[in-house]
This record gives sequence, C-alpha cells and structure tokens, in this order.
Amino acid sequence: MTITIMGASGRVGGTVLETVAQAGRQVRALCRNPPADAARDGVEWRAVDALDSAALTAAFAGSTAVFVMNPVAPDAENVDEQAGQLSASVAGALRAAEVPYAVALSSQGAHLPIGTGIVGTLHGFETALRSAMIKMAILRPAYFMESWVPMAMIAAESGQMPALLAPLDRAVETVSARDVGAAAGRLLLSPQPGIYEITGPQRYSESDAAGILSRHLGRQITAKPLPGEDVAEFHRQAGFGASFSAGIAAMYAALNGDGIPFAGQGTQRLRGERRLETVLTDAT
Repeated sequence: MTITIMGASGRVGGTVLETVAQAGRQVRALCRNPPADAARDGVEWRAVDALDSAALTAAFAGSTAVFVMNPVAPDAENVDEQAGQLSASVAGALRAAEVPYAVALSSQGAHLPIGTGIVGTLHGFETALRSAMIKMAILRPAYFMESWVPMAMIAAESGQMPALLAPLDRAVETVSARDVGAAAGRLLLSPQPGIYEITGPQRYSESDAAGILSRHLGRQITAKPLPGEDVAEFHRQAGFGASFSAGIAAMYAALNGDGIPFAGQGTQRLRGERRLETVLTDAT
C-alpha cells in the first residue's frame, strides 16, 4: 500500500511526506537529488527526472495513490515548452502505471487559459492530467506566504522590504506551503476526488508583512514598491532564468491588475491555520 510523492524534498512535498509517513503508510519519495540524510523507516527515496516518463512510470507502479506536480526548472530556456513536456510526462506515467488515484498541486487561477503569467502553465497541467482518466483531487492554493521569505531576508539586512504586490495595502488571499502539503497528505490518505481551493486564515498585504517584520525584528521595516517593469530583472538577479522571470513578472502584473481569481463554482474550499506571522518569524 505505497503512496508515491513527487517533489518530496520541497516545501509542499516535504510536508506531504511527513503527513503520510506519520500515518504509518509506506512512502516512495521522488526528487531529482534525494537528501543525503533522508534515510528513515518506511520511506524509499528515488532519484527521478520528471521529464523521463518511463522512469516516472516505474516509480508510480504499484502505488495506491500519487502526489504529482509540474516542477518547471527556474533556469528553463522556455518555461511554457518545458511545462508542456512535464505535463505530458506526468500524465503519461499516471496512465501507463494505472495509478488509481492522484492528488495534484496546481494554483489559484489555473482554471484560466491565459492572462495569469506563469500560472498558465498549470492550466495546461490540469488539462493534461484529465487525459489520464483517473480519479483525482486538484489543489489550487492561494498566494504562498513563503513568497515573502526572501523579501524578509533582504529586509532584515537593509531595513527595506522589496514589495511586489501593489498597492501596498491591498490584501490578497494567502496560504502557507505547509498547510497545502498537509491538505494534500490528508487527501492522499482519504481519497476525495474534486477541485479544492485552499487559503489561509486571513488576507495579507505588503504593509502587513512589513509590520510583522518590524515587530519581530524590533526595528522599522519599510515596504519599498518594486515597479512592475523591474520585477523580471529582480528575479533574474536572484538567479532565475529569463523565461521563468518573465512568467513571474506577468503573474504579478495580473495580480496587481484585475487580480487572479479563484474559480469558485464547482470547487470546494479548504482553509489552513498557519499565519504569516509564524512563517516570517520562523524564517528570520
């Protein structure tokens, strides 16, 4: 009765692994480079390239449930092209391995085919997964609270926090990656097909994040707006490829414009408990 988890060394996948392993289930943990200190009872680690559909099929084989994602590389030369290849690889492996049930990580706004920047790759992912014709739960998280963590690290040194959401006091739906992983783990353990939109306990803005950091660090942290035309270059300087950076910039343009909505109709809503205060204080 093995449950297989893609991206098991990541923020979301790591929590999926913990949730499933703590329930006493056998886990097959997949990632490109398994951690050197990852050995534990009941967990089998495998190094797998998600673009290798044959290797994924072998890794999925015999699983009672699988957690899947579309792990586009930040340095991909063409994000849309690689995302399409990954979508086909994952969907093909699910079908070939005859997996009875899967939980897929997607995103808020993935029901929209265009106008969402890099989120659009997950619209294609969901479309490909449906072609596998298996029972499936799709998780569509809100804006990840962890997106503020690298900004918090900059703020801890400089006193200024780069702000990508505009205006500064515009609060958006957010959720912690840990809550998303825990929800995915529960859906693996107790299969419930459907589309789930998941948010945290409240909305947060850039001003809220700066205020939380000010209280935690004991000094004034100022949110400094980053102009939209500088968002792609900001991410390139952080080490992301040009295509990935452009996709992120387009996503923020959508968020700061009309917003990226949840589908609402035909979905179920989940709510995490972790607050931004906890995420930022743990990180800094």
